[in-house]
Amino acid sequence: MGKQAKEPEQQHYQSYTSERPDVLSKIQCEPSRVLDIGCSSGALAASLRRRFDGLTLYGIEVDEAFAKDAKRHFDSLIFADLDQLTVSQLPRDIDTFILADVIEHTKNPDLVLEMIRQVAAPNAQLILSVPNVQHWTVIKNLLLGDWPERERGIFDRTHLRFFTEKSLRRLFERHRISITSFGRNYRLFDSPRYGLARLAKYFGFWPLQNFIAYQFVVAGRLSKKQCAPKE
Repeated sequence: MGKQAKEPEQQHYQSYTSERPDVLSKIQCEPSRVLDIGCSSGALAASLRRRFDGLTLYGIEVDEAFAKDAKRHFDSLIFADLDQLTVSQLPRDIDTFILADVIEHTKNPDLVLEMIRQVAAPNAQLILSVPNVQHWTVIKNLLLGDWPERERGIFDRTHLRFFTEKSLRRLFERHRISITSFGRNYRLFDSPRYGLARLAKYFGFWPLQNFIAYQFVVAGRLSKKQCAPKE
């Protein structure tokens, strides 16, 4: 959650305010108590409210402008830097954790997942998305000796950590989170301005898939006990 607590630039703001249907589609069990970590403007939370009845929604956000917009969507919102939070500040018995493009902004993703486990309800589910640093545009730029700094995407200037499929799977393994669904969002180029995004999925096969995957969207459970599926 390394986004600075300042009025975001328009491009940066739009990049973090999507309803994220790709993330929502990974929810495999009916949620009750949800913690949206790095909740931005609350667009994803608003979509959760429409989809599921009787939710208790908690959010964490470090950006002041985002937090101001998001507050109305949550039962409780913590305005704080995730890297500075302690377990005692977090709500307890959370059955659904959402980290949509968050952990790459943190100093220590392992500490974040350790805190999550301490406040998780039995059989809690976790949905997480991260950019894929194995994307071919990253390799191209490295071959050219360059690392662009941008307001969004893989080269977002606020990223502190970087993930490939293998390193992300190792992170889950270290924290005994069983992966129940591993998805990829495909894109041919780093910028969405190119009108070729729909073509990218046709390259989504081995061995090309992780060079075209722009983002990973992963669902996991903090225990191997079976949950009651959503309606």
